Amino acid sequence: MLVGWLILAGLAAAAGAALWALGFSRTLASLAGAAMMLAAAGYALQGRPALPGSPTGARAARGQVDPDTVSMRLKLFGRFGSTAQFFVAADALTRVGSPGSAVRLLIGALQGDPRNVALWSGLGLAYLDHDRDILSPPAQFAFEQAIRVDPSAPGGYYFYGVGRARTGDFDRARSLWRAALERTAPGSNARAAIAERLAMLDDFAAMQALAPARP
Repeated sequence: MLVGWLILAGLAAAAGAALWALGFSRTLASLAGAAMMLAAAGYALQGRPALPGSPTGARAARGQVDPDTVSMRLKLFGRFGSTAQFFVAADALTRVGSPGSAVRLLIGALQGDPRNVALWSGLGLAYLDHDRDILSPPAQFAFEQAIRVDPSAPGGYYFYGVGRARTGDFDRARSLWRAALERTAPGSNARAAIAERLAMLDDFAAMQALAPARP
């Protein structure tokens, strides 16, 4: 039993150090502390370390977070502030195979900041990860809400385009990325990145048009 408590204490210390290193706000850090306390209480009530081990398959496959999506998110929304911290946490949940938890985290964040274009865009992508690249009604609503909140911001258009591209709707993705490009400041890193990806999408569409039809 002592070993189990030592492991739990080590995990708590590591989690605290990670939150401090990432610069998480005091509010998020307190939520993490509360979660660790609940885990400790559950272990005290139901933990049975004396039982023999029984290897099983992974309950959930570990997910992947697209590095290009993260890069564009930083260019369009920045890397600092509470919104960026929510994205770090959501990405971590996705990587460990819990996209549903990432969705719930972003929904909770939006309850406190319902006009946040970045959070609505991130929620749309989180739904896509959860639904395995199916543009479900909740995902579509999140993307469209990002645009409704601020029609002049490029981020909502760009990430809705990412969602459309991931579902194979390249024509719609192209029109959304063009709208994002029109709303991006000239000379900015974000504008150059969007233009590059739009050109790549056009090249891909041209290659598809030239490919011979399968019999």
